[in-house]
Amino acid sequence: MVIGFSIIYHLKKMYDLISFFLYPLIQLYKYLFLILFNLIGKSDISIIVMSFISSSLLLPLLQIARRLEGNISLKIADVNASIKALPTDLKGEDRFIEIEQIYKKFSFHPIENIKTGMSFIIILPFFLSAFLFFQENLFLFKNTGLLIHDLSVSDGLFFGSNILPVLIFMVNFLDASYKYKDSISIKHTYLLTSLVICMLIYNMPLCMTLYWATNSTFSFLGNFKS
Repeated sequence: MVIGFSIIYHLKKMYDLISFFLYPLIQLYKYLFLILFNLIGKSDISIIVMSFISSSLLLPLLQIARRLEGNISLKIADVNASIKALPTDLKGEDRFIEIEQIYKKFSFHPIENIKTGMSFIIILPFFLSAFLFFQENLFLFKNTGLLIHDLSVSDGLFFGSNILPVLIFMVNFLDASYKYKDSISIKHTYLLTSLVICMLIYNMPLCMTLYWATNSTFSFLGNFKS
């Protein structure tokens, strides 16, 4: 029981800390939504437009991040190929020295692997800010939609099952298959992350999944413009 309370306490502290640092972005989402809602009058359409605006503003940064991911992926492939070509009987310190020489040749450091997730790092604060905005303002999404009146609960659109989280995963699957077709390891990592996200958001309110479904679709379509 004490351990349970301790975990809840630390999760609450983490939640409060994230909310504190992301407060400007959370408020920006709130103001943007309220402006759109006052103009449109329907929360589902306002969410779609808000997601489109947010994605449009992020697109230039994401294109830069994806070029960086592509460059570092090629470098990592060259490094791995060179390491794989080392003699199999090379062991211990001698192997370590040869690997260091390969790193030096390609101006590579293992910490650069983090750059393969650059687009996710850029998206994360906006992803969390959107989540916190919706989480803290669910009352805004009850009985205010055009097609679906109550966006404060999970969608249940397919005989009580939620389909938008599955749609998000399918779009991300297509996105990763196209974007990382030349890097199998990054594609698998991206797909695994997308699957985990799908499971985490499966029962989340429709307002959140509608926002992310629009965002994911826009991101996928953006591949054909870059």
